[in-house]
Amino acid sequence: MQDIYSDRSYGQDKVGFGERLGILVVDFQKAFTDGRFPMGGSDRVDRAVENTARLLTVARERNIPVASCFVAYPNLAAMPYWKVGAIKETLFEGSEAAELDPRIADHDYDYVFQKEGASAFFMTPCSAFFTKQKVDTIAVTGCVTSGCVRASAVDAFQFGFRTMLVDDCSGDSSYEIACSICKDNKNVKLYKNPRRIGALNNIYNLLNNNIKEPTKTIDLLIDGDDYLYSGDVFNILREKYIETNCLITYGSHISSKGVQGKKYPRLIREFNLFRKYFWYGSHLRTFRHDLWLALNPKDLLNKNQQYFSVAWDLAIMLPMLEMAGDRQEFIREVLYAYNDSNPISDHRIRRKEQILAAREIRQKKIYRKR
Repeated sequence: MQDIYSDRSYGQDKVGFGERLGILVVDFQKAFTDGRFPMGGSDRVDRAVENTARLLTVARERNIPVASCFVAYPNLAAMPYWKVGAIKETLFEGSEAAELDPRIADHDYDYVFQKEGASAFFMTPCSAFFTKQKVDTIAVTGCVTSGCVRASAVDAFQFGFRTMLVDDCSGDSSYEIACSICKDNKNVKLYKNPRRIGALNNIYNLLNNNIKEPTKTIDLLIDGDDYLYSGDVFNILREKYIETNCLITYGSHISSKGVQGKKYPRLIREFNLFRKYFWYGSHLRTFRHDLWLALNPKDLLNKNQQYFSVAWDLAIMLPMLEMAGDRQEFIREVLYAYNDSNPISDHRIRRKEQILAAREIRQKKIYRKR
């Protein structure tokens, strides 16, 4: 799906790498990596430190410039207006909390410097160091992703560097925050992967848990950056499944372009032509669990025998729409809010891959109606 950003050419050009790479390590200091400190102990940050340590070993072997910063202050009066109480208790010059994590520290090789703002570039010699080293591309690692790493990446771009974020070398405490929110809700179960495996692989693993009554279980797919439109969604879906005895639903959603969603024409449903027609099987996507169990897992894999990383909704929905036949329902009520303003969504930064994956999925074998 296109949106107002891609329509205006956002994400159209690739930045790519320049002639010389430099690596920036943001705030991998004990205050954030060591569980003895109030802000430390996050598993995600710990994995990011381990991954960064491996990256830096290779970088130093190849004479790639490395700059590593830490945040600390001489006293309370020198601190900005932080809302984080632990900062005011720990981040002082000369304290253990200000020491770099030994797994990533190499004071003999790295350029190590102190910062006082969120960005590694704000009122520091960071830009001058990379410029002196003739670096034109900076790979950013560190913590936390949504705070100082983001601020440093923005400033790296503004100083004219090609800027890359190393995904598995940055981290935050988002999982721990989610746990604290959901810990008292028995209806919510969080799953945590040791590595990133992609949306479709996650969906497959989750939906293949043992379900006692698959014909009485309805599965809903909600993207992590989207949300249900109202508190009536579950009631609307329940009534729809009871009244129509359907096997699958799709419907209307709201985005920056307004309300969107269309019903597949009768002839498309009757002659099972979903793969040759426009894509309408969009949010909110729901289906009875026994329909999911009838799907061949091999059809979720691309030609390289890996789970589709983009356009995976077609890989799931097209076979089930084909099997459902007339037992499918288009829900006109808006049930879903689609966040098409997300700057890293697939339709913006991986559009070409989406088109190629969709083409491959549409060429797979058609399922018979149940």
